[in-house]
Amino acid sequence: TTITTTIDGIVYSIPKKGSNNNKSATVSDYSEEMQQTISILNSVIISGNDYTVKKIGEYAFDGANLNNVTIPNTIETIEANAFYNTSITEVTIPESVTNIGDYAFGNDNTSSLVTLVCKRTTPPTIGTNSFGTNSNLIITVPEGCVNAYKTAWSEYADNIQGEDPIVFVGGSGSSDWNVISNWSGLPNGEISALADKDVIIRAAATIADGDKIEVNSYKIEGNGSITIEDGCQFIVHAKSEGSVT
Repeated sequence: TTITTTIDGIVYSIPKKGSNNNKSATVSDYSEEMQQTISILNSVIISGNDYTVKKIGEYAFDGANLNNVTIPNTIETIEANAFYNTSITEVTIPESVTNIGDYAFGNDNTSSLVTLVCKRTTPPTIGTNSFGTNSNLIITVPEGCVNAYKTAWSEYADNIQGEDPIVFVGGSGSSDWNVISNWSGLPNGEISALADKDVIIRAAATIADGDKIEVNSYKIEGNGSITIEDGCQFIVHAKSEGSVT
């Protein structure tokens, strides 16, 4: 048995008895109040306690009149048939998700899912037909991680492509471990989603072997790239003339 709370038509549950040391909640069902476009919460308060939402349960949205879902970066597991027989056409799987069950986004016939973006650099474990059988499905994964995904998700190998890299333009000084600054399109020093894809940094100074550049907590050696998280790379291009291209 469970204790539940319903918010915007989405039912969140916790075990009624036994330990729940992780303070985690599960999306377990839906009600008639739920809209066709939903955002799953990252945390809920049940019986006066705060619980992180870490799982979308088996058959949670089975048969729901659901077109669009936003999954928070707290979800670790999407269980079997969680979104079975819905009308979702595109979905982003956040980097927190490590397991996706059988037929999670499947359908009785051809799945409606045509666009899937997976943010995790290490491919989550998937089950049988987790994303249905639509031959037009396009799965976009972090650049540099395509081969890892094609190996792990062999059932969908022909559907997998890499993301376009983010390009930051900046300049470097001459002291050891300089911080790239003067970012084009971003506040100075603010970089996001570095672990999600290749980041190409075009620097205004020569980057020779032995030179070192620091981007936030990530360090790039003068050989041009450093491998992180299953083959994703930071790639540095330098111009000795001092100009930025």
